[in-house]
Formats: sequence, C-alpha cells, structure tokens
Amino acid sequence: MDTLHETVAEELALSLGDFGFALHRRLPTRSNLVYSPFSVWLTLVALVPGAQGLTLKELLAALAGDGGRPAEKLTAAAGSLARSLSRRTGTTRDEDPATGEWRERPTDLFVLDIATALWVAERYPFHEAYIRSLMEDVSAELASLDFGDAEAAASRINAWVNERTRGRIPSVVRPPSLHPLMRLILTNATYFKAAWLTPFERDATAPAPFHTPEGLVEADMMRDTGERGHIRMDDLGLEAVALPYEAMGAILIVPDRGGLERVEAALSMELIQRISGGLREKTVTLHLPRFDIGSILALEEPLLDMGVRDAFKPTADFSGITPHPEGLSVSSVIHQARIKVDEEGTEAAAATLAMEAGSALPEEEPERVILVVDRPFFFLVRDHDTQAILFTARVTDPTA
Repeated sequence: MDTLHETVAEELALSLGDFGFALHRRLPTRSNLVYSPFSVWLTLVALVPGAQGLTLKELLAALAGDGGRPAEKLTAAAGSLARSLSRRTGTTRDEDPATGEWRERPTDLFVLDIATALWVAERYPFHEAYIRSLMEDVSAELASLDFGDAEAAASRINAWVNERTRGRIPSVVRPPSLHPLMRLILTNATYFKAAWLTPFERDATAPAPFHTPEGLVEADMMRDTGERGHIRMDDLGLEAVALPYEAMGAILIVPDRGGLERVEAALSMELIQRISGGLREKTVTLHLPRFDIGSILALEEPLLDMGVRDAFKPTADFSGITPHPEGLSVSSVIHQARIKVDEEGTEAAAATLAMEAGSALPEEEPERVILVVDRPFFFLVRDHDTQAILFTARVTDPTA
C-alpha cells in the first residue's frame, strides 16, 4: 500500500495550503467562488519534471515555497499524496441475503477520483523520461491529439473531464481556444462525494432569509442539532464549525455580518490550524443553507502575480519535456469547479486545464450554541489525516 510519511504529508499539506490561499487572494471577490487548490496545484506539479532553469525555480517557489522540496521529490510525493487520498476504506455491517447472517465487508468511506491526463500533439517528440515520470509519479494518462482538428480534440478532452467528474464538469475547453500550434495540454479532474457522519433531516429544511451583498434572498435552510467542534474568534469576528464525513471533514467559517472581507484577508494555513486547534465539542444547533455553486476561472493573471512568469514566456524552458528546438510555453490555465452541499453530504468536482503552445477534541461538558448561517460564509473540504485542503468555497448567495 502506498503511504506517506507523516512529516512528508504535513510538508505537502502546508505547501498546498499556502499555494491555495495565495491563489485565493488573487481570485474574484464578493461573488460565489469555488475552486480546488489541490487540482490546480497537482496540474502545475505535473510540469515540474519537464521544467529547467528559471522556469523550474519559479514553479517550485509557488508550489513548494522558497527552499522547498527538490523537483525530483515533489512530483513523486505529490503523486503519493494523491494516491493516499484516494485509498480510504472502512467496514460496513449488513445482512447477507443468501444466508441471512450478518457480515462485515470493506466499503469506501468516500469517493475521491483524482485523474491527470497528458494530451500530446501527434508526431511531436517528447522525452520518454518525462512521460515515464508522469505515468509513474502521478499516474497520468497519455493520449495523442490532432490539435489542427479543434472540434475533435476539444470533444475528446471534454469527454474525459465529463467522465472523471461524474458529469459535474461537462466541459473545460472550447474548440476556438485550440489551434494547430499547440503541442501539449495537461488536465486534472478531481471529483469528491461524501456523506455526512450525521445527515441533516430533510423534513427540517425550510425557506429562510439570507443576506447577500446585493440584498435579501430566500434560501433553503437545513437545520440540525448535534455534537460538533465549534470555536468563536472575537479578534477576527467569526465562528467556525467542524462538519465531519468519514475520514474527511468540512470546516464552515462564518464571519460576523459585514465582516466577510476582514476574514477573507486573514485566510491562511495559520488561521485554519488555529481554528482546528481551538475547536471544542459543543451542542450546536446549525442552520445552514443548501447550495450548489460553480466557478470558471482563468488563472494566468493570478499565477503571474504569484511569481510563475517564465512559464508563460516564449523563452520558457521546458526542455525536459521535449527536444524540439522551438520549445513549449504555457498559453493558458483554465479551472472549473462545482460544489453541492445538501442534507446527505457534499459533492464537489473540479477540472484544471493547462495549455502549452509552441514558442481529537478534549472531553468537557458540552456548551449549547445556535449558529444561523444567514450571511456569506466559507466552506472548506479537508482531509483529516494529511490536512490537505481539497476544495474551498465562498458562498455569498446560496440561491445563485
């Protein structure tokens, strides 16, 4: 079984978290937003084995931090993390229909499908070492495409993304965005679905007011009372609640009314760790709106602002990918994500497209808390074991 050493997992989770929040600060504000920092991060990691010189230095600084993990170790470790996240099973007990006896059998604690694909132009030379690194380290799929036939190429890529995200992301690329000079497209699709450890009662859901930045709307408000981790942080003006799945969990961060921008500016791995470490078990009556939101994000400008500049220049050094004298450079990075939260649990999907063109809680007497989420909030899906953040959402209007 492929496992991660605890220290390695922690380092990767911190690198991923720092990358994700640095990206978050450069994304659109105020409106609904959802993205998978893990999907974007893993897609860019797939470029690392083929990058050289300044191109590699900038990628590593963004992905692993200055002085971070060596290039040859980052890709392998990231692949190990992806495989570790995908392999979590538990046991379920049910009745054998043939014998009538009760039995225990393994079952998936959640569904997490992480898939990376490498789409190469037909008849274009690539270094076998790079292809081998992708296939062995991040289990990437490999396929040839004729980018001159934009309709067929887009159809094939979109069909792959649609399948791997269970139809939640039906397409990630349009034919006009493809052209014959393209040589390489990297795609990553991430799909997650998990049931709450304690589901909300569907019959308890009822319409209730929600204050968006633009005005009042009526949202379908779920209601539940149970033992949950909770923290109140007066210095930042927020409340946070842990919402557990099996082996995974969500962190709900609710700023005080009018405090969305203040809390958003403070979002960081340090804040998430502070919240996690300060959670105390309480009897929480939670009023949480159902939501199903999506985002389509062009990430070139945010990545440029994060210091990934050389990869977008005609002089980018991806000589570890191809011996072709014209070389490669990244032309665009497109990310789409959706997340759905209802009484049963959470379903989320994300796809990232990078195109390259030629040239435990302490026991105490539970306190009672009522939290009515009737204003913009943040919702993060995180792995308990590695602390890796898979999805981040800002919900300003759950009805949109």
